[in-house]
Amino acid sequence: MTSYGYLARVLEPAELRELVRERARAIANRQAATG
Repeated sequence: MTSYGYLARVLEPAELRELVRERARAIANRQAATG
């Protein structure tokens, strides 16, 4: 599994922010679906 530290080094800040936002949205959607 790729670490956020590695991603922060290889991605532009804007891309990293978008990645984190998508990850958070996916987690929220999964929790809403299961909860």
